[in-house]
Amino acid sequence: MSALLAKARAGQVVTLLDKIAAETSVEELDGMRMAALTRTEGLSTSEAMAFALRRAELLKGAR
Repeated sequence: MSALLAKARAGQVVTLLDKIAAETSVEELDGMRMAALTRTEGLSTSEAMAFALRRAELLKGAR
């Protein structure tokens, strides 16, 4: 999460992809995904792929 904070403090935009990459909990990641799915435009292909890959990494214990 400190990378996100540093990015925000530097005035850079923190994207959903940044938040996905920084997440360390499968439960929080799943909640974030459900919240993102409720947006009117839904998930982009890159966001959906990022969620799937990060979830797999967390489940395998990578990180």
